[in-house]
Amino acid sequence: MFSLIMVCSAAIAVPLFIFLWNHMWDAWKIAQDLPPFDWGKEALIKQIRREALHYDLPAYGDDVDISDFPSISMLLDDKTGVSFYGESDGYYRLSFYPETFLHSQYGSVLQRALDIASVPSIREPPYTVRFGNGEVAALYLTDYHCIAFIYPYIAVSALLCIAVFLVPVLLYIGSRIRSIRLLDREIALMASGDLSHPVPPAGYDEIGSLGAGLNQLRIALSSNFRQEEEIRKSNQDLITSMSHDLRTPLTILNGYLEVMRLGGQSKERQEEYMGRCIQKVSDIRELTDRMFEYALVYEVDETPEFKELPVRFFARCLTENLDYIRLAGFTAKTPEFPQSGVISGDETMLKRVFTNIFSNILKYGDKRTAVGLILSQAPPPAPGSSRSHAARTCDMKKTDTGLPDHPDKAVLRIQISNGIREDCSGIASNQIGLKSVQKIIRLHHGTVLAEKEGQRFAVTLTLPLSESDPDPRPDR
Repeated sequence: MFSLIMVCSAAIAVPLFIFLWNHMWDAWKIAQDLPPFDWGKEALIKQIRREALHYDLPAYGDDVDISDFPSISMLLDDKTGVSFYGESDGYYRLSFYPETFLHSQYGSVLQRALDIASVPSIREPPYTVRFGNGEVAALYLTDYHCIAFIYPYIAVSALLCIAVFLVPVLLYIGSRIRSIRLLDREIALMASGDLSHPVPPAGYDEIGSLGAGLNQLRIALSSNFRQEEEIRKSNQDLITSMSHDLRTPLTILNGYLEVMRLGGQSKERQEEYMGRCIQKVSDIRELTDRMFEYALVYEVDETPEFKELPVRFFARCLTENLDYIRLAGFTAKTPEFPQSGVISGDETMLKRVFTNIFSNILKYGDKRTAVGLILSQAPPPAPGSSRSHAARTCDMKKTDTGLPDHPDKAVLRIQISNGIREDCSGIASNQIGLKSVQKIIRLHHGTVLAEKEGQRFAVTLTLPLSESDPDPRPDR
């Protein structure tokens, strides 16, 4: 772009100077009547006519010296010359040459100016002058006063052409300098950590390409920093979630072992608790194995390992958790469980759902209020019946996830409720438990509805049922 502007400027400036040089005499014709250059041409002609009356016009061929006409030669300055020719015969009689012409050097600017000035002067019509002997001569006046105009004219023309060449170039350079300063400010902003401010366009040349590249760098850095922050937060949430999911079964395992250590249970009861302890150890091992496969609640591409699970699986999970909270001092009744129905789901994920719900009961629940549990089969929700409820368990707030993905199927509805301790407002919560429940149930095409009314909290899970039970035998 810079080279193109220079070529275009030169293509305008050079022809302009040639034009001004060739029209130098036209400019002089306009300027010669102006006060700085008006030398009194008409007055000089009158004075020559008056002084010529004192001299005789030489005859053709006479050897005449200008010193013989002192009063006429004194009227002429160093830039004015006159020539006399006989009016009747047209022969040359007498000439006065200007000193400027005599001292000019061939090939110089002055010589070029004299050549330009002399041609129009010679072509001017002659003036008639009468001498003392009655002869009439034709007077040709050669005027070189334009010399005083030529040098300023050449200087102004050169300056004008240089300006025509330099102004576009300097304007372009100025705009590029402003663009460089703008990019410098943008780089300073990026260095300070501000990646939200876009880099303005800086043209279509190399600097503009640099600005566009800088803007792409800003976008890439912003995206990388944002992804890094999301990864960092995801890793932090992963650690928090795994800590939550592992702490609960460990607490349950510790509770069973404490009960067994205290003794007082029958042999059958101890064997049952021992089996549950072994099951919890298996659950912990499976959780630690799968923690490297996906990022729990916050991993976008977490995929459940679906298999057919009978409703009796949910009855067993709920019974185990009810027994444990009873040991912790809560009261709860074992409800009637449906004996048929199949859910397509991930066994480990669904176990985590109930572990998280009952761990929240242990953390926030009021032991003076009985824990309620309802497990039932129901038709799918009617269209338009989805509600969004605000729910708060201490400092945790949840909303309804919506209708199932398959509203034409029957559903298994599980509702768990309990009272909330009055002092739970002072307990910190990261909401990981209910977040994990929402994520898992959503992956199973179900809904989660958490509600709080006064000091009563209830969470309702809805899962779509399969059409048949592949294993009608009692649960093992």
